[in-house]
Amino acid sequence: MFAIGFWCLCSFAIGLLAHALGRSGAAWSLFSVIFSPSLALILVAILSKKEPRPHVRTTHAPG
Repeated sequence: MFAIGFWCLCSFAIGLLAHALGRSGAAWSLFSVIFSPSLALILVAILSKKEPRPHVRTTHAPG
Protein backbone atom coordinates (compact mmCIF):
# COMPACT_ATOMS: atom_id res chain seq x y z
CA MET A 1 0.00 0.00 0.00
CA PHE A 2 2.88 2.32 0.81
CA ALA A 3 4.44 1.69 -2.60
CA ILE A 4 1.24 2.68 -4.43
CA GLY A 5 0.96 5.88 -2.42
CA PHE A 6 4.60 6.72 -2.99
CA TRP A 7 4.21 6.03 -6.74
CA CYS A 8 1.22 8.40 -6.92
CA LEU A 9 2.98 11.08 -4.86
CA CYS A 10 6.02 10.95 -7.12
CA SER A 11 3.79 11.12 -10.20
CA PHE A 12 2.06 14.20 -8.81
CA ALA A 13 5.46 15.81 -8.14
CA ILE A 14 6.50 15.10 -11.74
CA GLY A 15 3.34 16.86 -12.91
CA LEU A 16 4.18 19.91 -10.80
CA LEU A 17 7.72 19.99 -12.17
CA ALA A 18 6.51 19.65 -15.74
CA HIS A 19 3.99 22.44 -15.22
CA ALA A 20 6.72 24.68 -13.80
CA LEU A 21 8.75 24.03 -16.95
CA GLY A 22 5.87 25.00 -19.23
CA ARG A 23 4.66 21.51 -20.06
CA SER A 24 1.30 19.85 -19.41
CA GLY A 25 1.34 18.79 -15.78
CA ALA A 26 -1.66 16.51 -16.09
CA ALA A 27 -0.25 14.70 -19.12
CA TRP A 28 3.12 14.15 -17.47
CA SER A 29 1.49 12.97 -14.25
CA LEU A 30 -0.55 10.46 -16.22
CA PHE A 31 2.54 9.37 -18.15
CA SER A 32 4.46 8.78 -14.94
CA VAL A 33 1.58 6.82 -13.36
CA ILE A 34 1.36 4.54 -16.40
CA PHE A 35 5.07 4.06 -17.05
CA SER A 36 7.38 5.17 -14.25
CA PRO A 37 8.05 8.35 -12.26
CA SER A 38 11.78 7.75 -12.82
CA LEU A 39 11.38 7.61 -16.59
CA ALA A 40 9.13 10.67 -16.59
CA LEU A 41 11.62 12.62 -14.46
CA ILE A 42 14.44 11.80 -16.86
CA LEU A 43 12.37 12.84 -19.88
CA VAL A 44 11.14 16.07 -18.28
CA ALA A 45 14.71 16.92 -17.28
CA ILE A 46 16.06 16.23 -20.77
CA LEU A 47 13.42 18.26 -22.59
CA SER A 48 14.19 21.94 -22.76
CA LYS A 49 12.03 24.48 -21.00
CA LYS A 50 9.06 25.35 -23.15
CA GLU A 51 8.65 29.05 -23.82
CA PRO A 52 5.12 30.39 -23.55
CA ARG A 53 3.52 31.25 -26.86
CA PRO A 54 2.79 34.93 -27.32
CA HIS A 55 -0.88 35.73 -27.25
CA VAL A 56 -1.87 37.39 -30.48
CA ARG A 57 -4.79 39.68 -30.09
CA THR A 58 -6.55 40.53 -33.29
CA THR A 59 -8.76 43.53 -33.51
CA HIS A 60 -11.20 44.01 -36.27
CA ALA A 61 -11.40 47.51 -37.63
CA PRO A 62 -14.94 48.78 -37.96
CA GLY A 63 -15.88 49.22 -41.49
